[in-house]
Formats: sequence, C-alpha cells, structure tokens
Amino acid sequence: MVHIPRHLREQHGWTTAAARSAVQKFRLRKPIQSSVLTAKKCRDYHKPRKCPVENCSSVVMHMSSHLQSHRIPRASPLYKDMLQKARQIARHSADVSEDDVSEDEHVSGDTQCGSDTCDVTRISLPSVDEGEQQEGDAIVLTETESDLDAEISQMCDENSRLQLEEQLRQFEDWMRSPDGGLKNPKSVKQHASQLRAILISERKANLSALWDNCVLDTFLSYAQSKAFLPATVKAYLNSLRHFYIYVTSTNSLHYSDEEAKNIEQLKQRVAAWTTAFRKDCCKHQQKKMSDDLNRLVTPEQLRQFKSSDIAMCAVKLIGTICTTDHLVSQTDFVTVRDFLIATIAIANASRSGVLANMTLQEFQKARVVDGQNVVSVSDHKTASSYGPAKIVLTRTLHSWMVVYATQIRTQVLTKETTEFFLSWNGDRLSSGQVTRCVQAIWKKAGLPDDVTLNIIRKTAVSSVHSQRPDMTTQLADLMCHRVSTAQKCYRLVEREKTSMEASKQLADLLSEDSPLETSDVEAHTSSAEPVPCTGDNIRSQRMIWNEVQLAELRSLFDEEIKLNAITVNAVRTKIKGNSVLATVDPRKAYDRLRHEASAYRKSAEPDSLSLPQTNETAAERIARFLKRKAPDCMNEFEDIDAEADTDSLVGPSSNQTVKDIFTAENVTLIVNLCASIIAGGVVSDDRIEAALNKSAAGRQLLSCFTVFQIKNRIKYERRKLQSKVLRKV
Repeated sequence: MVHIPRHLREQHGWTTAAARSAVQKFRLRKPIQSSVLTAKKCRDYHKPRKCPVENCSSVVMHMSSHLQSHRIPRASPLYKDMLQKARQIARHSADVSEDDVSEDEHVSGDTQCGSDTCDVTRISLPSVDEGEQQEGDAIVLTETESDLDAEISQMCDENSRLQLEEQLRQFEDWMRSPDGGLKNPKSVKQHASQLRAILISERKANLSALWDNCVLDTFLSYAQSKAFLPATVKAYLNSLRHFYIYVTSTNSLHYSDEEAKNIEQLKQRVAAWTTAFRKDCCKHQQKKMSDDLNRLVTPEQLRQFKSSDIAMCAVKLIGTICTTDHLVSQTDFVTVRDFLIATIAIANASRSGVLANMTLQEFQKARVVDGQNVVSVSDHKTASSYGPAKIVLTRTLHSWMVVYATQIRTQVLTKETTEFFLSWNGDRLSSGQVTRCVQAIWKKAGLPDDVTLNIIRKTAVSSVHSQRPDMTTQLADLMCHRVSTAQKCYRLVEREKTSMEASKQLADLLSEDSPLETSDVEAHTSSAEPVPCTGDNIRSQRMIWNEVQLAELRSLFDEEIKLNAITVNAVRTKIKGNSVLATVDPRKAYDRLRHEASAYRKSAEPDSLSLPQTNETAAERIARFLKRKAPDCMNEFEDIDAEADTDSLVGPSSNQTVKDIFTAENVTLIVNLCASIIAGGVVSDDRIEAALNKSAAGRQLLSCFTVFQIKNRIKYERRKLQSKVLRKV
C-alpha cells in the first residue's frame, strides 16, 4: 500500500483521526536523514505518548509542547494533570499487547487509539486547526522536568513521589526567600531539576540519598556518561551546595548526628570539586571564544538577511495587516514576530533576556530622542548595576512594532500577559526561545542557523573596537556592560591583529639578514616629522627628540635654562605658538628643560662635591624634638645671619633630579611673606596660598612654582630657624 491512513479508512473503516495517528502510533514513519552527519550530544529519552485530551488521537514525542497547541497554560493544574495522564497511558500500554486490540474496536471507532486508552478519562478541550498544528511554531519547548518526573515515577510509588515533590517545593520556597538569597525563579527551577537528575543517577527517590558518601562519585560517573561540560558539572555542584545549606539551616529534613557530619564533609568536598573544575571551565571558555571567531556575523550576511524573501514577506504581511482586517495564521504570526526580534537584536546588540522581558507597557512608554524611539526595559541581567536596558528603534521599526502590538499580538492572547513578544499559544517567551526565533528566521533566509544573540553582541563589539574605538564607551552603555568586559570577553578580532603585528616585528628583530642598527634609527628619527601625541599615548610613549626640536627648545628657553626658572605654565604658553614644538606634549618639554638646566649647572660647578655632615648630638636631637615654640622665635628668626652654619640641615625633600630650583631672590621673598608659617603652626596649602596671595610678588611665586615646592622650602627654613634657636640655648 502507498497511503496507510487512506487504506485504514477505506478498507477497515477507521475514523479519520484514528487513521491519521496510526503512522505515528505504530512507528511507521521513516526517520529524517540529514545530509550533514552531526554527532548527538546525548541520547534522546523521549518516548511516543498518546495525547490524553478528548478528540485528539495524536501520538507525539514531546507531550509538553503538544499540550501547548491545546492552549493549556503551563503553570495550570490541568497541564500537570494531562502530563500525569499521558504517563499513565504510556505505562498501561506497555503492559497491554498490541495483539489484544481487536479489529472490531477499530472498525467501531469508539476508541480511536486502541484499547489501551479505555481506562483513562479524557477531558474535552478546544484544539487548534490541524493545518496550523502541523505548521509548527519556531519554538521548541523542552520537557526535561516532565521526563525526570516520569523516571522518578518508575522508581517509586505514588506516595514517595508526592513526598519528594513536597520536599523539593519547600526547597524552592527557601531559595526564593531571603534565607536562600532571593534567587530568580528560573534559577530555582534549575536547581530543583538538577537535584532530581542526581537522585535518578542514584536510583533513589529520597532526598536523604543526597548526603550519602558516594553521591559525588556516582554523580561524576553520571556526568561522564552524559558528556557534561565543566560548567554544567559546576552548576550541579552548586545546586548540591545550596541544598546542603538548606538542610543545615532549616529543620525541614531530619537527619542523625552521623549524617550531620557527612553533610559537613560533603559541603567541603563540593567546594573543593568546584574549585577543581574552575580551570577546565576557563579552558573551555577560552576555546569557545576562539571558535566564535568563525561564527561572527559578516556584513554580507546582514545584507542577505535584509534582502531575503522571508524578510520581504514579513514586511508585506505587516503592510497588509495594517491596511486591512487580516486574520493572522500561525505561519504569519511566527514570521512577523521572528523578523521583528532579529531586526531589534541586530540594531541594538541586546541580550536575549532583554527582548524576552520587554513588556507592552514599556513599549508604549517609549521616549523620542533625536527622532529615535527609546524603550527602557527594567528587567534584565545587569539591571542592578546599569539600570534599565535601552532598545533604540527607528521610526520604521517602531511603526512595525505598533502594528504587531495592536493588530497581531491581540489575536493570540489567551490570558492577561504583560510581555511584548508571545508564542502562538499566548505565553511569554523565555530567553532561549528568543534565540531560537532568531535562528529560525536566519535559517529561512538561507543563512547558517548557529547564530545566537551572544554572537551578534561579539560582532558588534569587535566591529566598534576595530573601526570606531572612540565609541567603545557609548556601545558599553547600550549593551549594559563595562568596557573592560568587552575587552576581556568579546574583543576577538583585535587579539589576532595584535598577535600578527607582534610576530612580524619579532621576525624583523631576530632576523640576521637585516639587523636594526642604531644609526638607522637616529637617521630615521632625525628625518621624520614630529608625530602628534594624543590621548593615552602621550604619557605611555617615550618622547624621542630630534636635533631640530632640541635646537629650537634650547633657543626658545635659553634664559630660563640659565636661571633655572622653568615652570609648566611658561612652557605651555611658549610652545603653543611655535611651529616646531606645537605638537610636543608640554609635560615632556618641561622634563627635557629641567634636564637641560641640570646639565648647564653641572658644567658651571666644580667637579669636587662634598657630602653633608651631621654634627648634631643625641642631646641636641632630644632637645629639638621636645622644644616648644619659643615666644620670641620671630625675633630670633629676624636675627639669623646669612652666613650661619647650615651643614647639619637636610634640604627640602624631592623625588626630582633637579636641585636649587629657587633663586636667592625667591628664597628671600618666601621668608618674608611666609614668616608666620615658618615660625610655627601647621604647614598647610591653605595657609601658604593665603599668605602669598596678599601681594603681587607672592602671586608671581605661585604662578612659577607649585605649592608642594614652596611647602618644602618653608619646612627647610623652619628647620634652619629651630637649629639657630637650639644653638643659642
């Protein structure tokens, strides 16, 4: 026969629904043969199950996804009841042989899927059109939790299963409380699911099995059989750590003193294992970052997506729905929704969670900034650090989303939902489903379907860092992360470029055929024009002076070099209008002038220099430290002889190599204007500036020297005064 359902209808009198489901029920359909052979990550444990909904004779592998086609909310008690009935049908059908089904039952049509469904009560629910059901949505819903429940149901009786579910529910409530850290509902669900998986690996349905001494070893074997990645193993260990904290901090579970010791030991082992897997996690992360280089989105792919048939079809659908009353089919809804999500992701490089959590109210409150509509999404990954995430929409894109919100989204609403993007069943999308929406529309455009929103973010950062480095801060604000995060995790292309440049330079330096001579460098620097230094390069690169620049600098500051009267303000003013020195950083010119002044003084001084001698005795040092400010210190200060012995005094401290920056006139001026500060009291910046600002000569000193330099000179003069007073005593 060629068409089995038609044969069953015409020759055996089967009903249309029963005949249609026969191919799937009896596993007669051929498996899909992919042209590209790819190794599966893990074994598929899904089993064919009959739908428990009345008037639905479908036999499906993913029951949780199929129940969504009946518009059953996932969080409702009816949804859980349907999954439980589907498992009962599967267990009952395993005990009943197919040979026991008589032909009369099929002919009568009373039981459309066989006698194995007779004992199960079916509930009548409205179902979607068959054509729309076969069309399929772009969303693939996993039923990991339901599969784990099925495994646990096979391991224990109903009472034990209900007791385990109640204990896990209490653990989830604790995780959501302040004691458990107010965890995100998604994280709470993941922790509970991972605990179920560990129990299945132990083949036990009691939480007390989680503090057995062999639980970690058994889990490691289970992880190796499943080929878990290091980060996945760490996630399971983290769930165990939270569970042990929950057990020891609450009285929900009872355990003996010996078991309490085991729990403490397991907590230490879990911490040690987590640390041990950290290195493997980092290695895998670095490998993934390297592999992502070949997956970055190219400009050609973006142009192909924008001009693809599926993109044009989505735009035409939006125009048609905007002008006429159009009843949206599932295919039309999925096409428009996926197109809008992909377009927003490309334009804003946002995380998938931002698009999943954007609400209709937030879209309606969008602000207009410079002709663009900016939507603020408050619920996202880094909201506590950066505030609401910003989604910038052009006028055209905003008008498309208005059509989606007012005329398309309303046709799939089955309940009150605040999220902007919904599934065909009216439920909110998760972050993973948003990624699959982008992959689906990407594949329909004839592009590789391995694109993710994280790849789009990496592409955006790499492009901006390489082509517009001045926009890195603005891009970090748009993407809600630090610039250092982008440089550490996303800047992939720049690393290859810098490595290539370093390799070329290293080859030139180590080459024996063309050694780099010093004379060549000097000839190159002397003939080259001055290179402007801007930004971070000013102080990170060393200034190389050529002969033209040095001659101009010495000629322009000849008098200042001889008098050692060099200030940054004077240097900045003089070189600003000079054609040769205009591109030189003032600070580097100042440092060079100080070096020239020091060299000039050394050439004028005798070669023999003597080190200072310390003549102060221990008694004199004690007297100096204990000496109080004498009331007539001002009179003593005025009688200081210019030729007093100051060999025992240490001059002003300075980290610079240049000495004697004050001339004799400057010293006399400081002593006269700051006499009260030298006499006693706190030597502060405020007192010095107040004393010098009283006269024009003092203000001139402040313009030529820094307050720090003047303060050191005042301290030095104070020590001279104290030494003179002690000698007289």
